[in-house]
Amino acid sequence: MLSTIQTWLKGAVFEVQAYVLLVISALRSIVKQIDDVMSSVYERDYMTPPVLPGDGTMIFATQADLDAHVRRLQEQMKAAATNLDFEKAATIRDDIKRLRDADLGVPWPARRA
Repeated sequence: MLSTIQTWLKGAVFEVQAYVLLVISALRSIVKQIDDVMSSVYERDYMTPPVLPGDGTMIFATQADLDAHVRRLQEQMKAAATNLDFEKAATIRDDIKRLRDADLGVPWPARRA
């Protein structure tokens, strides 16, 4: 009879341990999901602005280098807009405008009439 009780207790302890591991796993996944949501909110709230030389214009060796850089920025802007990241797209749009204005000799920030 004692061995039957011991066997039953071992089985019960095993079931409890399995249940506890299942609960711990579920809690970890919930905490991870909450952490993912909270970190994405914090990342959207804070941003380190890019460091640009002097007045915010970049120096290019040739006009072709500037044009190539503007094309890359336009592709990044379109990708950001496609991903519904409109703030990033607007920032890139402003960078393109700043580069084009600098190319025309208009001081940054350009004043609107």
